[in-house]
Amino acid sequence: MNRLVNGAALVALTLLASLPALPASAAPVTLTVGDPDPLPGGVIPLSGDGDDCPADSAGVAGSFLATLTYTTVASTTATVTATGAVAADGTFTGSVTLPETAVSNVPASVISTSTCSGVATESNRVALAVLYHDGILTVSAPRVAAGGRVTTTGTNCFGGEFLVLYGPASGDPTNFDTGNSGVPGTDRKFSSILTIPADQAKGSYDIFVRCPGTQFPTMRLVITAAAASASPSASPAAPAVPVSPGPTTTLPAPDETFPVPELTSSEPVTTTTLGGGFTGVGATTSGGGGVNATVTNAGAGTNPAATPVATAPVAVRGEATFTG
Repeated sequence: MNRLVNGAALVALTLLASLPALPASAAPVTLTVGDPDPLPGGVIPLSGDGDDCPADSAGVAGSFLATLTYTTVASTTATVTATGAVAADGTFTGSVTLPETAVSNVPASVISTSTCSGVATESNRVALAVLYHDGILTVSAPRVAAGGRVTTTGTNCFGGEFLVLYGPASGDPTNFDTGNSGVPGTDRKFSSILTIPADQAKGSYDIFVRCPGTQFPTMRLVITAAAASASPSASPAAPAVPVSPGPTTTLPAPDETFPVPELTSSEPVTTTTLGGGFTGVGATTSGGGGVNATVTNAGAGTNPAATPVATAPVAVRGEATFTG
């Protein structure tokens, strides 16, 4: 039994002897991050502690290189680095910034390398849990008829793009396939119009908005039946204008004669004009607030001065053009 134990011990010693010897400065560097749950665009404080790191023969102090690895919108990985000096006792402090385009809730990490007297030593890798910013979502209306449109407006959109989708209420947004995408403004705001198909089934739907670094509340939208198209109808005829009968005159019998009063030059002759209609085109009125109304007379003839004539009143038609 003792012979077997001694044989196993001999094999273990032989394996250890075959491993390459580690340099004296290769002791691991302990890396600590000040914010393991960063937000896109946030600054992550770093600190490290390793073996003593005196300056080299040329008086050059040790240095560190911190590498941040994150996920992009294209589902690829990218890196950001930061450098700084390492103190003689092997410690260092610094920071690295997580880009605003980093995708939240996907793997990210940071690691550092300290170089002392030409020997590089890696630290432990620290995993990061990238959190979401909070955004505000507004929907122009809670209800819309099929065939109509609603506008969604969002703020604080991080990640460089937005996605607006809608689907059945309480459904899985990963299964929603109807909506719009785009790029937010420099102020991280966006606006998107959802056009509801005319044959969309009525019911309750959810509007889901996603930015790579921002989360939004889900908004409920009720879609009602498509509005019935109005059938064209004939314009009602203008009401007839009653015409008052004029005074009746009794014609004299053939045998009757009427005395004719004698007029003298000193008695004035008076002429009377009857009727209240106006004729004439081109009369234009201007209203405030960007409204111009042009009135067109349907009567015959023109009279720019709108002189009263002895005819029955004539109906007029007004046409208005609105400009905003």
